[in-house]
Amino acid sequence: MIVFDISSFFGRFHPLVVHLPIGFIFLAIFLEIYVAYKKLNFSRRIISFCWFLGFISSFFAALFGWLLASNGYYIEENIYIHRWSGILIVFLSFIGWGIKARIINLFKSQDSFINYTVLIFLLIVGHQGGNITHGENYLFEYAPDFVKKYFYKEKNQLISYKEKEIDSIEVFSELILPVFENKCIACHNNDIPSGGLNMVSLEKILVGGAAGSSIIDGNSLSSPIFKRITLPQSHSKFMPPSGEPLTYDEINLIEWWINNGIKNNIKLIDIELSNEEELLLARLFEIDTKPKPWYEKLKNLEELNPEELKKLEVKNLSWKQLANNYPVIEIKFNGNDISDDVLNEILKFNKHVISLTIKNSGLNDSQINIISKLENLMILNIQNNPITDDGIKSINSLNHLERLNLYGTNVTDKSLETFASIKSLKKIYLWNTKVSKEKIDEFNQENKSKEALLDF
Repeated sequence: MIVFDISSFFGRFHPLVVHLPIGFIFLAIFLEIYVAYKKLNFSRRIISFCWFLGFISSFFAALFGWLLASNGYYIEENIYIHRWSGILIVFLSFIGWGIKARIINLFKSQDSFINYTVLIFLLIVGHQGGNITHGENYLFEYAPDFVKKYFYKEKNQLISYKEKEIDSIEVFSELILPVFENKCIACHNNDIPSGGLNMVSLEKILVGGAAGSSIIDGNSLSSPIFKRITLPQSHSKFMPPSGEPLTYDEINLIEWWINNGIKNNIKLIDIELSNEEELLLARLFEIDTKPKPWYEKLKNLEELNPEELKKLEVKNLSWKQLANNYPVIEIKFNGNDISDDVLNEILKFNKHVISLTIKNSGLNDSQINIISKLENLMILNIQNNPITDDGIKSINSLNHLERLNLYGTNVTDKSLETFASIKSLKKIYLWNTKVSKEKIDEFNQENKSKEALLDF
């Protein structure tokens, strides 16, 4: 641990010392060119001394750089060229000093050769160092378009969930983990758990690292991970220490995740989002958090059979297609006494019926069991029928029911529990029933996404 601290301490001098060999070598080459151009009587010792200083400073820059890289925070693939071109600069600056001091005499044009060679490698090592510190697009981010199109690498969006429904998006595995994989896991994985922290899964993140817990559930400001990614980039504990830091949106995403409670299998639909949070998810993942009608998911249903639809009319049933390009229908019973035979005829279209109206028709509790098999039903109007709480229990299986009209039925306060259990249900019309206003008010207070109405 002490050795690690010492290497980290000296390693952090690398960004300071690394500029010295660049300055000394550029100064030496400039003096040599200037003196030759002006044909001045100038001591060669000054030029050779600048090369010597360039060699010494490049040696320490490379040494400190090696120590800095040894802390495990840097991805070897990203620093490989920078590391070894830096070592080569040390060797070349030593050769350059020997040539300028007339200690080494290899061939006639060796002065020009070493000048150009070192300049080329200084550009390479400097560019690579800039990529590590600021990201690979730093140099060309504001370049003219004709330059940018050849050198600028477009940043890929993490993942797009444009076509995915929010009820199927898992918060950690599909929103948070991709950010960690992009910015953190290269140094915090099964093979390289830097600082003792492994971030390949939520379970391992919650274990923490050498310094203890990495996340405090529900409290981003006290969570070490969040603290590290929001430190000034010049701070010694800033994360990630190399490459591109987390963007402003990514930081806000991590904050939102921690503050909303860390759970491994929570879905996005289970979290109440503010307008700002909806915009954040749209920018990062192209997520459309606005609820879509269930029928939009039914576009690929098999086409309706006109001959079969005609049979509905024989049973005193009328129908109409509700949306263009969607094979979904509304069915209405126009008789006075509904029978099981009629309901079974409706069931032949159980995937296509999204709206059903059966009013004043003697519909009873047992027949509600048949209606509950309409798997895509969104609107159910069964007003003025002798239906009780027992029948209402059956509609619990209607997972996409949004509107329910029970006007003039015999339901009581007991049915409110069933209404609360249907997640998709938004409006329940209960005027002229046995449900009390007191219980209605209590229901509406406890179920913010639903509204039970006792009057028009």
